[in-house]
Parts: sequence; C-alpha cells; structure tokens
Amino acid sequence: MKFLSLIVCLFCFAQIQAQKQTQVRTLNPQKCQNIKIKVPNNLIKHEAWEFGGIRIDIVIEAGIPPEVIDALMEAGRYELDGKIIEGDYFVDAPNLEVPLKLNGAPFQENIEISISTPDYFVMNDQSSLYKDIDEDMVRARSVSEEELQQLLHKMRAIREDVNVHLKLVSTVSETDKQKQYKFELNGQLYTAKDLDFSKSK
Repeated sequence: MKFLSLIVCLFCFAQIQAQKQTQVRTLNPQKCQNIKIKVPNNLIKHEAWEFGGIRIDIVIEAGIPPEVIDALMEAGRYELDGKIIEGDYFVDAPNLEVPLKLNGAPFQENIEISISTPDYFVMNDQSSLYKDIDEDMVRARSVSEEELQQLLHKMRAIREDVNVHLKLVSTVSETDKQKQYKFELNGQLYTAKDLDFSKSK
C-alpha cells in the first residue's frame, strides 16, 4: 500500500513539474546607476536577501498546455533583453508587448515579478532599482564637491549581475488539453509552432 502511495505521489509530482518551464538569463547592468523593469505587470515585489547579486523572478501563467508554452518560448514570446537607454539599464521582454489573440480573444497571461537584492538596494514607485548611498557620510570623506560627485557616481554604479529566472506555468485543465490553439498575430492565424515575432517589429 505504501509503495502504491509513493508511485502516485511521484506521478503527481512529475505532472506538476511538466506544467512548469523555466528559463534563466544573466544580465550585466554595465555599471548603470538604475535598473528598470519594463515587463508588463501591475505590481513588482522587492525584498532584501542575504546573498550577493540581484535576482529577478518572473512567473507567467497561461491557460495553454505545456507544449504550447514551449512553442511560444521557442518563437520568442518570452525572450528577455537587457539594454542601456539614456544611462539607465532596462530589463524587458519586448515581445510581450505584441498584441496576440488566442482563438479569437485577447491572449491572457498573468505576470508576477519579485526582485531580491542586498539590503543596500531600494526600489522607488517607478520600479527603478538603485543603491541607497548615505550622501552625508560620503560628503564627510570628500574634500571638494567635485570629489563628492565622483565618489557618489562610483559608489552608485551597479556591478552586480542581474539573474533573471523566468518560469512559465500552464494552468490548463486536463480536459482542455485536446483543444485547438490558434493564435492571431497581425491579422494572420498561426499555430504556436508557426509564430514568428520578428515579423511584428
């Protein structure tokens, strides 16, 4: 009986794992003083942790089977990018901004983002992440305003890598797995395997 229960538990665990796809990417903020997250999202959670570096966890839930999620990932729907714009380092997923329909209705993706950083980082209301430097302490060590600004600029430079963990979760029920999934992009219908987001740019 115990052996049968163990088999059932292992099967259920395997099924749950099959519903999740994870992609990891390491980005270099190139000593910028701000990191901004441009992935579409209503709320970004920020917390301090005891480890070095910056970790961004992005969880995207969609009501499609895991194999369709795989095809969307291969098509570049969830491709992550890091680039400098006007002195700030932006982390984004540009193809998430591309309008996509599924079976005639807007394709729904629920996105949750949480950021873990050393405790000397803060995040403002515009989802901009930066180092919290005690300017008065630095001023006391500086002999001139010019030296102060040089020290502040050096101390605010973000040298930590940004490790982005993107997890894709299928919320589709077993009964819906056999449905046909047709996506509409730029007025044309495609299966997930045939999607090409480069044509939408």
